[in-house]
Amino acid sequence: MRKLFGSKKKKVVTDGPTLEDATKLSEKRGESLDEKIKKLDQQLSEYRAKMKKTRPGPALNSLKKRALTILKQKKMYEQQRDSLSQQTFNMEQITFTQQTLKDTVVTVNAMKSANTNLKAQFQEIDVDDVWDLKDDLGDLLEDSNEIQEALGQSFYGTEDFDEDELEAELEGLEDDMELGEENQEMPSYLEVPKEEPKINDQETEETDEYGLPMMKN
Repeated sequence: MRKLFGSKKKKVVTDGPTLEDATKLSEKRGESLDEKIKKLDQQLSEYRAKMKKTRPGPALNSLKKRALTILKQKKMYEQQRDSLSQQTFNMEQITFTQQTLKDTVVTVNAMKSANTNLKAQFQEIDVDDVWDLKDDLGDLLEDSNEIQEALGQSFYGTEDFDEDELEAELEGLEDDMELGEENQEMPSYLEVPKEEPKINDQETEETDEYGLPMMKN
């Protein structure tokens, strides 16, 4: 039988409109109702203006009847608009709740992943080892400071001298040096030799073979 007539096809279940689609549709209907209410307000304004100018009688009663009909339509549209506004608000709240739940799921999963990673990382670290490491580093730094201090000390124990006595002795040495410089004569080999005055060749007198000046002609 199935081969002759074939098997029934399964109906494909399609997803219905989403809340976002329904919200947009509701907002669109609300805007349409607002336009209708606006037009009815304009008509009511026109009828009120005519009623002020019309004397009591059948004409005024006819205007009132039409105005009441328009007012009833306006009230009906306002009720529909208020109902749509409430529906739109409810759908927005549901959409917000759904999105909040999705965000919450993402947040919880992220926190679970972080918790797992933190536990794995803490398993690699021992708090006691950290404190021991800190103490060891402190001891090493202290030993290093002692070594540097020892290397910076003099081998001859110059730190044992009194600073005031050393300064007084230094001042005495400076006074002795100044006094010695005043009394000390300059050695002869450091003196600059004096130049003999040059005699002008023109002013020298001619002498004979016996060294006597010759008479000028």
